[in-house]
Amino acid sequence: MAVSDSKEFSKPIRKGIVDRGWLADAVSVHESDLLLDFAWGMQLPDNALLNATVHIETLGEVQIPVSLHDFDKLKTVSGELSYGRGCSIPLENSLRLAKEIKLPKVHFSTHESYDIWSIVGCHLRLPVDVIDVEIKLTKLLLYEAGGHYKEIVCDPKHCGTFGTVILQLPVEGGHEGGGSKVEYNGRRKVIETHQRSDERFYLLSFYNCCEHSVEPVAKGSILRLVFNLIWKNPKTEIPHNFPLFLHGLNEIQEVLKHWIPNSTIKRNLMDDSPQIPLKIELDDSANNCLRHEEEPHLSLYSEKTLMEDVFFFVLEEQYGEKNVPFHRLRGNDFILAQLLLNCPFIDVHIATVTHKRFRMLDKTKSNDGANSVAKKDRLITVSNWKDSENISTDYNIKLNPDHQCVGPIRNLLTLDKPDRLEVIFLGDEKCENQIEEQHFFRRVLVIWPKEESFRISCSFGLNSLLDRMEISLNLALPESIDDVRQNVTRDLKNLIALGSADPRMLWVRAGMEKGELTLRLLRMCIRLEAREEGLALLKLLGLDFSEDQKGIGNNSENFEGIQNEQVALAISKFQCLFGWRDIAELIKRMISPHRITQQFIPTVYLLKYLLEVNCAEEAKEVGNLIASSFANVHQHLDTCVSCYIQLGNAERLQTLFSDIFRAPAIDFETNLSKKNLLEILISSPVIWELATSSELGKSTLSVLAMYQLILLRDESTSPLKVRRQNTTPGEAFLPELLSCLTFIGRLESNSYPVDSKYMSTVQPLLDQLEIQQLLDIMVDLLNSNEQPPTIGILRFISKVVVSRMKANQVPDMLRRESILEAIQYLNRSEDKQLLRSFLEQVSSYEITGSWDNKFKYELFDALIYSSGIWDGLDSTSKLIVLDTCTTLVSVWIVCICRLLDSSSPGKGEVSNSQIFECVKLFFLAEKNRFGMMTDNGTVLQHLLSKLSIPQLMQLVLDLYLSDSKSQTNIKQFPNCFVWYRDLCKLFFGRDFVSVVKKDEVENVFRCLLWMEDDQLWELFSTKVSMLAKKSCILTFMTCILQSVEIQQGLVDSPSAFAAFVRIAEGWVERSKSWKEPKFTWKQPNAVVNGHPELEEFSRSPLKSMSQYFTTVKEARLFADSLLEESKHGFNVTVTPIGKKSVHCSVTKNRSYHINVYQNILKAYRSFKEKFDKFLELWQNLNDRILSNVVIKPSVGTGSSLDDDVLIFSPAKRCRQEIDVVDLSV
Repeated sequence: MAVSDSKEFSKPIRKGIVDRGWLADAVSVHESDLLLDFAWGMQLPDNALLNATVHIETLGEVQIPVSLHDFDKLKTVSGELSYGRGCSIPLENSLRLAKEIKLPKVHFSTHESYDIWSIVGCHLRLPVDVIDVEIKLTKLLLYEAGGHYKEIVCDPKHCGTFGTVILQLPVEGGHEGGGSKVEYNGRRKVIETHQRSDERFYLLSFYNCCEHSVEPVAKGSILRLVFNLIWKNPKTEIPHNFPLFLHGLNEIQEVLKHWIPNSTIKRNLMDDSPQIPLKIELDDSANNCLRHEEEPHLSLYSEKTLMEDVFFFVLEEQYGEKNVPFHRLRGNDFILAQLLLNCPFIDVHIATVTHKRFRMLDKTKSNDGANSVAKKDRLITVSNWKDSENISTDYNIKLNPDHQCVGPIRNLLTLDKPDRLEVIFLGDEKCENQIEEQHFFRRVLVIWPKEESFRISCSFGLNSLLDRMEISLNLALPESIDDVRQNVTRDLKNLIALGSADPRMLWVRAGMEKGELTLRLLRMCIRLEAREEGLALLKLLGLDFSEDQKGIGNNSENFEGIQNEQVALAISKFQCLFGWRDIAELIKRMISPHRITQQFIPTVYLLKYLLEVNCAEEAKEVGNLIASSFANVHQHLDTCVSCYIQLGNAERLQTLFSDIFRAPAIDFETNLSKKNLLEILISSPVIWELATSSELGKSTLSVLAMYQLILLRDESTSPLKVRRQNTTPGEAFLPELLSCLTFIGRLESNSYPVDSKYMSTVQPLLDQLEIQQLLDIMVDLLNSNEQPPTIGILRFISKVVVSRMKANQVPDMLRRESILEAIQYLNRSEDKQLLRSFLEQVSSYEITGSWDNKFKYELFDALIYSSGIWDGLDSTSKLIVLDTCTTLVSVWIVCICRLLDSSSPGKGEVSNSQIFECVKLFFLAEKNRFGMMTDNGTVLQHLLSKLSIPQLMQLVLDLYLSDSKSQTNIKQFPNCFVWYRDLCKLFFGRDFVSVVKKDEVENVFRCLLWMEDDQLWELFSTKVSMLAKKSCILTFMTCILQSVEIQQGLVDSPSAFAAFVRIAEGWVERSKSWKEPKFTWKQPNAVVNGHPELEEFSRSPLKSMSQYFTTVKEARLFADSLLEESKHGFNVTVTPIGKKSVHCSVTKNRSYHINVYQNILKAYRSFKEKFDKFLELWQNLNDRILSNVVIKPSVGTGSSLDDDVLIFSPAKRCRQEIDVVDLSV
């Protein structure tokens, strides 16, 4: 089928506009507002059913009117009236008194053209274009005098019936009484059928939700045929209040009558007798608009036109976040869905409208955010679509409440109570700044004409449409596969026809990746073996879309063509299925000159896939088309070269390379273009794969590598390179060189040395690089994912690096990571001599380098603590590193001391981190010297003599904190431990108490406990026990009282406890001079800025003083300045004395001084309270030691502190935990 065959498709004429108000009324009718006609009856005219007959098994045909003789015969074959499911339960005579003859014993037929069934449908207002109704004969009822009947209401959900039709036959002699009474919701109708009942037919009908009864027959006999009205195509359960439901269907049908396609009426009697028109149904086109044999006007509407017939209803109930199928709707929502689902000309979907609102969670103020959707956001997005079969679909449709909402908009746009809340923390979870993300979910029912479903699916849900087509093929049962394939083929044909009518609109609306729509359609053509549809699609791919209003003609969006590799593969498979001859001309259109520049890669992949399926001739034809359409093959050259290699066309390759790479470089741009092309080729995985499978591939790669090196070498020496600015030597070609070396390394594999033909060309390039750049190349080669590793290249570059370093060509600091990775590689290379040479050169440059010593420390720290490097070094290499560290420490100490000795304040500033890192470097070397004792620590003694007490303290604590918890702490290394102990002795031997801050006291105690040295404890306790200031005592005392860990340490260590006792005794001795403060007017520490006489007054015991001024203004300024200094508690009085003297009296404020005294007294009492607790703790600790220790005289380490106190060292005593008492202040 050619695409041009469908070019006559045009847009259908729209028939009407939907009245949304009328539609809203139609779906929301209420029973109280209607006078429904629930029952109906009439006497048929004389000429009606003249030839009707009733046939009874065993009796034969019964003539109408029925004679009394025949009536008696009917009685002989009739049975008792029964009821219930299956009608097998006899009924009491009090409810029913009648006889019945049931199917299949009774048959009724007529040959008249009088359509009594259309009359029934008209009077019951059955929407024949909406429901499919079957009228089925069920039984013949016989009534005699006294007979009566009461209907048991039928359950429509079980029986499928919604109404009853009764045809009363004329009987000889007629009857009296026997009227039919029908009741519905409190309303009653009585239909009398006795007049002329001996010669006329009566027709009655009513709905099954009504109560029906027959009044007693006073005289005569009655024969009635009973028919059921059965709804054959309900989409939901039959509603109990069926009349009201039918009224709604009729109203919807009237409002949306222009949505209903042309229908036909077919009526059949569902029995074995001759048929009369009874069955009302719709043709297949109305029930499934996707199944068109041929549509004369298939085309895409504009989105605006299609959306004019899309409407939605906002559901009344709230359903939260979870998806809700139709059968789980509640209340009026369920009734609405029933109405819409049972209209076969309407496509109904349930969908979700989601709103988000963000609210700051701020406790100080209300911040609820907007309570409704902003007007600019009135165009709402709908998601979570489900069709009438509860199958998930996806439509990219935005609804406009102002023009498409039917009925009340309810809470669609209001944001009151969220359905889901999420709290977002700005920072960590402890941060007070939080945002509450509120989610609001609103359910809507969306409708549109079913005859437009296919176009809407193509325009807004093409992906879902294709999914349904593919899934139907995947899930088709063997017995239905033929029908499924036929239906999918029809949809495929229509979809391609729609694309031919407006291809740009279809592909742009698809919302898929480039080529995805084409690929899926091609795969379906292959699976369905749909030759005509596939050829039509290929022809469509070769067409240029029509120009739009902006005149777009040849850009990439103006044609589809071969968009990607998968489309190329699908075309090759289609060719295998149907042959090349039919598609050759179509392929040629896809490889036109203006397309090949934009779709070169997928076009070449088509050539490749044709080769893979042994279509060599077809591949060559495609190759010729490519060559003729695209003379400049520079872009995507790798794919083109790989195809030539597969074709074995060495001559074309030689010509191609000669034309491109051997042409002289006229300017910078030309040379750059050549290099870019070579870079593409040597980095192509496709080219590399061919090198392992063909000789031509291998030779091609070797030629390409040499071309790249030659171009790089020539460029580096060519005057054209002056065009490159702001680049260092070698920086311009470094990426290309790295790529080329990687490629050569892969070619050479593990061979060493590397082929000299490469190295002779590489060497001049490497000579132009700095050492850091050479190291970068090594690191990049090491970190590349190429396998096997390029050992030959790496060794060659390593030797170049070492030789350059020996020539003193390291002006700046080398990157630490590069050095470490180079060492790691050389260590693995097993070339120990090269490794040692490299380490020696690195060490030399680190010692003499001018960069910060911190970076030097970090380098060797990372080197030694890297198990992957250090553990692999031999002892000689390790000694090189360790000796370098020691030398660096000496150089570093000289620099620090020079700064400390400098007279310039700016130059003399040395940070604690510098001192700390210098010592850490010393420890680093000593810890790894294989356990050898050295005297290297003496180099640090000169540094310690230069440090101040605060610097000494910081160094002591920093080293303790960094090393005490380490698995390899300094206690395990005598060189380090001895030096650190000497450092601590130097610090504790000085007046350290004044520089220790509150937050440092605990670490001082921990350090002493960790060191476990008697001399250090003695030095420490001597200084602390002599403290005179209560504030200093309080600092140390509070730390001991609050730290359970320190208390435990004092108990566990005899030397620590001895120091504790010494401190306690010293403080007790000083406490004898402590007295409770008394009230005084003195403020010894008072400071009055700008008034020295007042400062002296504040510190004296005087209560008042006087000042004299010559003017009132001066006195007031003085008084105001004092009032500003109200914190000193002054009262100021200004009194003029004569005309030239003003007296200013300053008096101390008593209440202020009392308050000061009370604070001093409170602080003293608090201190005394803590001191008492300290003494209790002393006693407690002493009691525990005496009660839990086997006392033995001290040997060696014990020492007598006092004539009255003797401290004993414990001998194998069990460690006891101290009972913790809350001593916090």
